[in-house]
Amino acid sequence: MLNRISITFLLIGTCCNALGQTLINGSFESPVVPCPPYYLYVPSQASITSWTLTGTGTGEQTYISNFAAPGSPYPGKGSGTNSIPSLSGNQSLRLSYGDTISQIISNCVPGIPLSLKFSGTLVNVSGILRVSFGAYSNDFTASGLNALLVIPQDTNVLLSFSAICPAYDNSKEGIILDSISLTAFTSTPASLSIATYPGISIVGVVGANYLLEYADALQPTNWVALTNLTLSFSPYLFVDTSVPNGQSRFYRAISQ
Repeated sequence: MLNRISITFLLIGTCCNALGQTLINGSFESPVVPCPPYYLYVPSQASITSWTLTGTGTGEQTYISNFAAPGSPYPGKGSGTNSIPSLSGNQSLRLSYGDTISQIISNCVPGIPLSLKFSGTLVNVSGILRVSFGAYSNDFTASGLNALLVIPQDTNVLLSFSAICPAYDNSKEGIILDSISLTAFTSTPASLSIATYPGISIVGVVGANYLLEYADALQPTNWVALTNLTLSFSPYLFVDTSVPNGQSRFYRAISQ
């Protein structure tokens, strides 16, 4: 039985979108630390550009360091278990347990995922680095301080890092932070592609099986099986995405 077929042309497009989002002073290069003394206490000696510091600070204050500078008398704080060398630029931040640094990320586009990267070292292995971004919050331990997180954006979002040490309190200890970056998860340039495909409307018996065939020419006719269909409703729309661009085709549906 030959069934009635009508042809509709559909435009099917795909779009990729990317948005760069910059976090300010993620490597703590501002303010510039004088050498000597190779460090600046926050907030008594300086404030951290674009960051807000809050908290109790258990003992020694949070400080920005440049212990990797030539002539530094603190080589133990420049590498090893007590600190890390600066991973980007010359400086890093030692965040005291009980302290939090935060920065508002403005003009975000809702729904665009972001990639948050940061590096650090827990001076005390029982410590925790709590990272919060809007409704997102996660605790990291010594094995998880190099992270790639996918976070849904909102319009204006507060990003914060908190140093927590519930099991041990030492005035000389904290969390070393550096190389914080916040960027769009995908870096693919925006692009749009449009293709034209035939939409085949099949009018038949709901629940019946049909063989859909095509031919590139009617004289001589050489029908080729395209697909088997069971009509879940009528008319039924089938889109043939296999047809080469710009090529004509003829279709028929045969009841089985």
